[in-house]
Amino acid sequence: MKPSHEKLAFAFKRLIHVLTAGKKTAREYGGVSLYQAEVHIVEMIGDNPGISASDIASRIRVTKGAISQLITKLMAKELLDKRAAKDNLRVHELYLTPQGLRVHEQHARQEQALIEAISAALESCRDEEIIAFAAAVDKVSDFAAR
Repeated sequence: MKPSHEKLAFAFKRLIHVLTAGKKTAREYGGVSLYQAEVHIVEMIGDNPGISASDIASRIRVTKGAISQLITKLMAKELLDKRAAKDNLRVHELYLTPQGLRVHEQHARQEQALIEAISAALESCRDEEIIAFAAAVDKVSDFAAR
């Protein structure tokens, strides 16, 4: 995949996530029904094992309370484990369970398929066009995320 295609595909992915953040329908991931916010928490924990709720909240710019509610729901679905950090017992590290790992892997495959489909659609575009458009999409996403 061309670097310019990958850049635009990720810009579109980000835009899609921003525009559908309020979407209220759940999707199936390996037999588990998850809302978009839930699957993105699974993605973040899968990509950063041991991350804390505070770190997630600061990375995606939401309250720690909102993240705590999502973590509680994901633990009830048996997708997450919470463990006290060895160096600070007041901090809890988050890890995916085996089922959480399956959800993470399926979501990653779906995301990769989206990126590849976007890349294939861009074959006729020049790199300069793609890079300029990606910058524009990022600016729109930044605006919409406020």
